[in-house]
Amino acid sequence: MIEKLPEKKSKHNITVLLNKSEIQAIKNNGLNICQVVFYKAGEIQVSENLKLVCDNPGIVMLKMEGEKISEISVSDPNRELSKFHLSVTAKIISHGEDFVSVWNEMEGLSEISIDLPQGNYAGQSVTIKL
Repeated sequence: MIEKLPEKKSKHNITVLLNKSEIQAIKNNGLNICQVVFYKAGEIQVSENLKLVCDNPGIVMLKMEGEKISEISVSDPNRELSKFHLSVTAKIISHGEDFVSVWNEMEGLSEISIDLPQGNYAGQSVTIKL
């Protein structure tokens, strides 16, 4: 028997940000996590001060600490990309072994490029810590 999540709790913790054929997005307010599926390139307003722009289809998860992004997880279920490109309206200047983030002051966006697994590991999620 499948146990159902209490309706009252889910209404208070989960916010549906967008539910369209191009983008589906929810935010778990209790965990400070936003999960977005982009069926094609697009953008979504995650919060009053944060917009997420994705240049390709894929799945993105943002872990937040208040209004600050602490982790980004991405995956390409289509297994077609070697890099995942996204942008956020938060100033993030950072780099790591498998990613680089550059602040574009003219656009007001941090442009983030994340290397994706290839071969047998294609489609697997990658998480970067900021």
